[in-house]
Amino acid sequence: MGNYASVADLQNRFENNEAVAHLTNTIDETGVPDTAVLNEVIDHAEGFINSFCGNRYKVPVSTTDAGVAAMLKGITLDLAAYFLVARPGTEVLAGMQLAYDQAVAWLELIREGKAVLPSAATLASTGSRDPLFGWGQSSTAVTSLRRFAIAQQEQI
Repeated sequence: MGNYASVADLQNRFENNEAVAHLTNTIDETGVPDTAVLNEVIDHAEGFINSFCGNRYKVPVSTTDAGVAAMLKGITLDLAAYFLVARPGTEVLAGMQLAYDQAVAWLELIREGKAVLPSAATLASTGSRDPLFGWGQSSTAVTSLRRFAIAQQEQI
């Protein structure tokens, strides 16, 4: 994906390339960071973010606000670094756990509508749509639902 952060951004989060290589080369210790693994954790982080933001915003989130773009980048990197380090048998540093917890808390606020992403494109409202339109104009939802419920009971 790479919509919010790049592999280079993620590598810069770590002390040096050897540290990144150690985390990404779990089978053969080549000493070179595995960019496929780095892309995978970035995709995981961005998918995680989009799963929260997708309730209210078009995803991937596109914004003209530099501050919001920087925040999305930072949260993507916090999550990606956490996903890279948090593996069975490894210990996550307290600061990294805190960053992950804060990112998830903020994403929860986004999903609930208690926080906003200024200048991000929102989803179209469904408030003006007729909920019975899909059922047709001549039938009612109660009748249609009832037929479906009876058909379902007969199959049981």
